[in-house]
Amino acid sequence: MIVPFTVTALLLGVTFIAAAYQDVRERYVNPKTWTGALLIGVPVAAAGYVLLFFSGGGHYFTHFIWYSLGLTVLWVVLAEVRAFGGADAKALIFMTWLVPLFPFAPLYAPSVTYFPAMVLLNSIVFAGVAFVRGITQKGAGWKYRVPLLVPITLGYFTTLVLGDTLSVLFSAVL
Repeated sequence: MIVPFTVTALLLGVTFIAAAYQDVRERYVNPKTWTGALLIGVPVAAAGYVLLFFSGGGHYFTHFIWYSLGLTVLWVVLAEVRAFGGADAKALIFMTWLVPLFPFAPLYAPSVTYFPAMVLLNSIVFAGVAFVRGITQKGAGWKYRVPLLVPITLGYFTTLVLGDTLSVLFSAVL
């Protein structure tokens, strides 16, 4: 466990809840919502990266930097082609850099140590459920679709607490 990443994970969790709440109510997230996560999270995460590098995890450090750069490019490209909104992109980019690995041991051991990848997989499941619910709800159609920040937030907390839920589900089914 690297303590700075635990701090950034909790800080980012609070920020995700506030942003998702705003997105549901107003379909807009005030850019000031991310200020606390940046002002506190960036220096604390930097300390976590330094601890990771000097605690014998130099090769992990390099992998996390490359993975984070790759995912950041992906998030920006997806936002530019309007696959999702700016708040969704900010949430994913901040998560990618502020919480690159599991901050503490989740309930189910992750098969992938790169935290943002597991959040992405869990968020896709929640987004799929929300999509199916939205199109099957009688009379709702596209009018009542759930903002993507809600499945991202649910995926974030599910991954943070439970870990690798998909492999647990697939192993139970198969």
